[in-house]
Amino acid sequence: MVLSVLCRDVAAASSVLRVLGNPTRLAIACLLVEGERSVSEIELCLDIHQPTLSQQVGVLRNAGIIRGRRQAKHVVYGVSDQRARAVILSLRSMWPDLVPAYARLIDSQTTAQEAASLHVETQLSDLEIM
Repeated sequence: MVLSVLCRDVAAASSVLRVLGNPTRLAIACLLVEGERSVSEIELCLDIHQPTLSQQVGVLRNAGIIRGRRQAKHVVYGVSDQRARAVILSLRSMWPDLVPAYARLIDSQTTAQEAASLHVETQLSDLEIM
């Protein structure tokens, strides 16, 4: 009995780690652990192109790590698995820069347009440094 519970828990943990082992999915999950975001906000924050983003969001959703809910015309995603949340927060405590700095500045009151402006300003300041 104990062995079967152990095997089940090991399999579940391994599954979560396998899904989060992809850099793109890990970045998405690290962003979503801060709060719900629409696909366009995730795309803007992480600079991931739509086809790749949609595919990776689908993998995270199918694994039960994130879930989406309709909000007006958009679907917003957030981390739904509390064990996965704990893993992500643990990783972020060890590597606090897993999400780009400008993505951390975007909170629930920032509009997509403001985020785009911030993203462009960040890219421009990077060019000025060169």
